[in-house]
Amino acid sequence: MLCEEGSTKFDSWQGSPTRLQAELRQSSRKAATVGFENSEPLPFTPPECHHHMSHSRKFPLLVSNWLFEAGEDSAFKNFLPKLQDHILERLRHPDMASEGRVYSDEDRAQVILQNNRIFRHKVLRVNYTTYDVRRGQDSMNSRTHADVMTLLRDNDSDSTRYPHPFSYARILSVFHADFLHKIPGYPAVPKSMEFLWVRWLRHDVRSASGFHKRRLHPSRVHFLPDDR
Repeated sequence: MLCEEGSTKFDSWQGSPTRLQAELRQSSRKAATVGFENSEPLPFTPPECHHHMSHSRKFPLLVSNWLFEAGEDSAFKNFLPKLQDHILERLRHPDMASEGRVYSDEDRAQVILQNNRIFRHKVLRVNYTTYDVRRGQDSMNSRTHADVMTLLRDNDSDSTRYPHPFSYARILSVFHADFLHKIPGYPAVPKSMEFLWVRWLRHDVRSASGFHKRRLHPSRVHFLPDDR
């Protein structure tokens, strides 16, 4: 609302708090990605590399402001604690695949996001071996190639409830950031870490699929609830 100086007249804002919150949420989600109009060249990816992404600092994101603007958007729920859990697990067990462990606040305090910034990127390339033992490469991003498939973690609750060997996710953004790992008795040295922000999906067991239904398995997936 705008107040005229020396007057009790007010000009009403054409909108509602709900609409304003929705616009802020949409703005926060859009801020996590790098637009098509922005250039971020990525050179040739050597075949011996598992994956490749830019480490430019051209598109920084101030995390505290970004999360504040997101408000109650469920997509941002516990973003920072989940990121700290993920990074801490990788720092403690660099040669093991992430198992999605949840750490205490005391443990999370060992992981410091340097300068409160993460850096956005346009694309992630992944090299792999095809079924006929040839080299292959996928280029993934949040706009045109966002849906990915990975092996299901052994400790995932869905591995027993829904016997299916794969997990599915949609990429929301590609990031890298510098983290300090505070270990008593050792100097904290910044370490650059790459990570994806994704929303997980799972197999819809209510959807008919398989050999007898003449449909691939799974024939349909859906997003996990907000509390997962």
